[in-house]
Amino acid sequence: MITDDCLPDMTTARFTVTAEDDSEQTADLVQGVDGEAFSWFSQDAHAATPVREDPELVLNCTDGAILVYGLTSIGGMSLSDYGYTSSCDLHMRLNEDLSAPFSGVCSCTQNQNNNAWHDDAADGHCGNGLEIWLR
Repeated sequence: MITDDCLPDMTTARFTVTAEDDSEQTADLVQGVDGEAFSWFSQDAHAATPVREDPELVLNCTDGAILVYGLTSIGGMSLSDYGYTSSCDLHMRLNEDLSAPFSGVCSCTQNQNNNAWHDDAADGHCGNGLEIWLR
């Protein structure tokens, strides 16, 4: 269990995003886990939990929820703190979501800065991988 002022006495989940075109390019984000974690990736309403945008727990403490509302938003998690230009939080396109043909995790980097985050899917930012580690 990781504890700090952002994630006090909470079990955490580590999210590792891997770039579509470069398996060595990754970003780790940490989210607090509560009793509603099994509602993640569903349309069920649930509370946001604290998110740290790095595994060392020093960057941006914010609240985020993983919710489905036309797309599956991974709230509070962005690649901007890793130095990439990103216009929104990470999100996914699941089978029943809008624009479902664009599959995988979407970075919101839109090939900016000469495609600094190495994904080049047809829409400019989807197709990335995601691992979730619960602890």
